[in-house]
Amino acid sequence: MWTTVSRTDHRRLSTGGRAARTLKFGAATLCLAAVSVTTGCGGENTGSESSVTVATSSNGLSFLPIMVAEENGYYKDAGLNVTQTSVKGGSTGLSALAGGSAQFYAGLPESLISASAAGSEAKIISALTQTNDYKIVSSSGIDSLSQLSGKKFGMLNEGNGTDVQPKQVLDDAGVGSESVQFIASGSVSDRLSALEAGQIDATILNTPFEFQAEEAGFNTIADLSDEVDDYPAQVIMSGTKTLEDKPETVKEFLKATNKATKFINENPDEVTQIAVESTGIEKNLVQKGLKEFISTKHYSESGEVSDEGLEWASKTLSNYTDQNIPADLDDLVDLSYLPGGES
Repeated sequence: MWTTVSRTDHRRLSTGGRAARTLKFGAATLCLAAVSVTTGCGGENTGSESSVTVATSSNGLSFLPIMVAEENGYYKDAGLNVTQTSVKGGSTGLSALAGGSAQFYAGLPESLISASAAGSEAKIISALTQTNDYKIVSSSGIDSLSQLSGKKFGMLNEGNGTDVQPKQVLDDAGVGSESVQFIASGSVSDRLSALEAGQIDATILNTPFEFQAEEAGFNTIADLSDEVDDYPAQVIMSGTKTLEDKPETVKEFLKATNKATKFINENPDEVTQIAVESTGIEKNLVQKGLKEFISTKHYSESGEVSDEGLEWASKTLSNYTDQNIPADLDDLVDLSYLPGGES
């Protein structure tokens, strides 16, 4: 089970198309907590392999390509010694990129859109997924979005994608997000625990945790994939220094991850156990989630980032925060490191 705890002028490719498993977590967590500078944790080692750290925003099934690339030896074959760690939210992940304690961060695109307003020079370098797997889950007795008026809604923190996305859904449904009390309730597992304890009435969960909630008697009342097509719910980001100093490492990391994505899409049954160990959730629920992901083409084999999806993410941030959202989202994306990318 996973723990929960910078510029190169390249041309962007055209867009619009649709583990040792818990590896070295003690060292990784210490490095991220310290937000070390560019030497030390996650830097190049003196051996034949290049050591890198990848942080993820949760342990949901969307991050399975990273786990499979490690388990199947794709990173090792590429000359990479990869440490994986899970961090609580985009601000922590992007801080790890800026400090050099992680070379890659996989999370919601909203985190980088927000951080860019504060001067972050990190880039989105690949889409890990191309559909939104978040669902709104409510306590028993609440069967529709309209019944959330006056209720407590759990999200990660204010201004995060788990905050602005459900607000957009509520307003689009005519409920009125201002009628709902949004409460910072922590990570996915924390939010599920808060729901079980009756501290909140609804929350936003990603796959397969919504299935876990359903088995506990809660209701799924909204699917955020209905809001927008081709939304890159999880993207891979990297910092300026890594992109400038280790371009070949970046390319090899994306190539190996892309290989794992294709393996998952073609062999979902063979990766079930890896998924069970990465999420800590029962096998039947993991299988249900993988079946849904394969049928909806959730995992992105191209790595391309949908313009429509990024614009929706930008819109939700503009609607529900006072952040200075960048006008040109192309400046946040550099897909030239993908297999077949151009400089």
